Amino acid sequence: MSIIVQCGHELTLSEELIGKLNEKGLSEPLKSSRTDLSSTDVAIALDKIYKKTSKLIDNKLAESVAIDFLLTNLEIESWGWNSSKNLSALYFWEWLEPNCKFVLVFDHPSEIFRYAVKNDLSQDSLNNMIEEWIVFQKELLRFFSDNKDKCVLLEGSAALRNIKSTEKCIKSIAPEIIFNHRKTVLNRETIREKGLVSNIESSNLQEVLIDKLSYELLNEYPELINIFEKLVTESSIKLDKDSIGKGLSRQEDIYSIIKEIGVVNNDSDIIDSLETELSKKESKIVELKKLLNSSESINKEQADLIKVLETRVKNSFNELNQKNTVAAPIDDNKYKVRDLQKENKIILNQLYLVQKELEYYFNLKVTKDTQDTQIIKNLKNDAKVIKDNDSQAVHDLQNLEKSEDAITREVPKAIPFGVEKRVKMELPYRIGASIIKNSKSRRGLLTIPKAIAMEYIDYNKNITMINSLPSLEEYGDFAKAEEIKQHLSYQIGEIVAESIKEPKKIITAPIKIGNRILFFKKAQFIKKNK
Repeated sequence: MSIIVQCGHELTLSEELIGKLNEKGLSEPLKSSRTDLSSTDVAIALDKIYKKTSKLIDNKLAESVAIDFLLTNLEIESWGWNSSKNLSALYFWEWLEPNCKFVLVFDHPSEIFRYAVKNDLSQDSLNNMIEEWIVFQKELLRFFSDNKDKCVLLEGSAALRNIKSTEKCIKSIAPEIIFNHRKTVLNRETIREKGLVSNIESSNLQEVLIDKLSYELLNEYPELINIFEKLVTESSIKLDKDSIGKGLSRQEDIYSIIKEIGVVNNDSDIIDSLETELSKKESKIVELKKLLNSSESINKEQADLIKVLETRVKNSFNELNQKNTVAAPIDDNKYKVRDLQKENKIILNQLYLVQKELEYYFNLKVTKDTQDTQIIKNLKNDAKVIKDNDSQAVHDLQNLEKSEDAITREVPKAIPFGVEKRVKMELPYRIGASIIKNSKSRRGLLTIPKAIAMEYIDYNKNITMINSLPSLEEYGDFAKAEEIKQHLSYQIGEIVAESIKEPKKIITAPIKIGNRILFFKKAQFIKKNK
């Protein structure tokens, strides 16, 4: 089984690449069974945990989210997902799951300027975007250099155009993955929207001009150029482009491209064409202003509606709170009834054991007790009759009551039995029994982690009931508890239970389990030979 964790900046073709891999046979992951989180939700959740705690490794909350996600997809052969939020969790996935392989995607930084023009960003916003892109790619390069045996670094547009080469690169780190070879049509429109069409393949020379102008802008950001060239150097698949630094550096080259487009033939034509374009832009600005004014009026109406809705919501919340105050005691009573039912079951189970002790007591002392009790009752009645007139009778009555209390104190305390069932309710025995049961077949071995998780969840649900039972030392057959603790299932479960409480012990848990099994078998062999 292989798990592909793909990560690329939002302005790359990383999402299109994972879609192509899914078409080729890489399965998409299922939602977490317990938390109902998709792969994207898991990536976002881990990113939020990292931003709040500054760590994911040895973080119980992060481990809980990830393990639930992994257990849900345990039976899928090969699967993977993409998210730009995966960047903060790359080292975490590499630490948690050895089957994880990583596909790291980048694309040409000219996309930043295309995005800025398309969304009319200010200079400050553009600078912030460039800084964020540089930080992202540096972290991507750092992880790649630390884990080259588990990673492939790809240029997104090149990987989409050479999908067979991409498959070979991925299979070099995850040979278990099987890709199908159906012919698929490359969605050029999606790539063109991202602005990553190569100079060589683009039939539109206007796109070439945009690329060249982007090169001119990139020359103003040497760190951006440096990071991109490092990515290209380390990349397994990349486009056959000139380096960024070798872009246009003279105005005459831009003018020659404009002539090739056929828009103009001389300087006066250039001016005329620019004036016409300017007039078109001005007319568009007028239209946009009209739309802006209309949208402002609509926004005012929407703001009024929002205020009305807010008041309605507040009123509804107040009503719900009042209902909840009435319903809360009812819900509490339901839970109390459930707890009482569980306690009644435990008491009924213990009554049979206590009955044996009571029979023994009554067989020995019933005759004597009945006689003493009858005498006490008779004397007590006589003393009460003359209580007002005879102080001596009152004194006798008090002595008789004291003797009655002494007799009742002699009744032995009920001793519980059934320690074997009590030990088998403990977490170590349940986990060990589940491991031994599932280890009898290959398919069962794969479900062992899930079985352990289910036992742990079920134990936590019933922890209140288990804690209400007497301690093992209070049982009359306590000696049997030590015998059960010598069972192999209990010893294996004890090791796993300790590793659940302290995740660091998971690393040494397999070695401890192996040693414990060898020691157990050796003891059994010696016992048989005797």
